[in-house]
Amino acid sequence: MHYQKWDGRTQQRTGYLSKGDLSRLKEYVTIRSNPMPIGFFISFEAGCSALKEFLAKDGELPGSIEWVSEDDVAPNTFPGPPKLSDRKPS
Repeated sequence: MHYQKWDGRTQQRTGYLSKGDLSRLKEYVTIRSNPMPIGFFISFEAGCSALKEFLAKDGELPGSIEWVSEDDVAPNTFPGPPKLSDRKPS
């Protein structure tokens, strides 16, 4: 899960990623051509619980799961979509 909040008063954005198995940050699943680290994925059940809490608490960060601040994520954790030059010919 990815949580972001914009504070219009301070003009700052805060962001958090769900904390899954962080030992798997170098393993990826591709979603819409974007490689995403598996280590930020959580179970379906935990995600549903967090979503229900998010809705019940008017958009506040759910406390039912653990989170990692975007500020604490190492650079290049999200490598971005592959470049056309990186793709192997089929």
